[in-house]
Amino acid sequence: IAERFRVGSGTPVIGSGSLSGRASGVYTANGNITISASTIAAGRSVIINAGSNTVTISGDINYATGPFTSASQLPQLLILANNITINAAVRNVDAWLIAPGVQSGTTVTGGVIRTCDVAPASINSSRCNLPLTVNGPVVANSLLMLRTGGSEPGNRRGDPAEVFNFRPDAYIWA
Repeated sequence: IAERFRVGSGTPVIGSGSLSGRASGVYTANGNITISASTIAAGRSVIINAGSNTVTISGDINYATGPFTSASQLPQLLILANNITINAAVRNVDAWLIAPGVQSGTTVTGGVIRTCDVAPASINSSRCNLPLTVNGPVVANSLLMLRTGGSEPGNRRGDPAEVFNFRPDAYIWA
């Protein structure tokens, strides 16, 4: 996937903030970035190839809703980074999440997707307890599913903490 969306000297640099209203295209990052709550508009394909940097998702990311009359109208967000972290308050991420890590010889460092930004030793049923839904392909060297939703007593007991959906729109767009 990184080969398909290469970064060159003319690739626009993206900084932290919302992706709402962002034009279609491939973007890169000069350092770690944070993506706040965003809606990807119909007909937009935003690809962030952050290379060896970390991307943190601090707000819900949603695709615009249809109806759509052609595959070219399907919104898509692809995040390619060394590491991807999703904050505890995030409940929905409509995006491809790809964290292959950085390879040096036979060693791979990074490549971690974390579903909660709280240190694992600090997680309990009152921290990272919101359910998370990711709608899109997920590829990582290591996937740390750290949410605790569904572990507390009551009506939500037993509900999944993380749900990963590979929706048809990603397949059609690809």
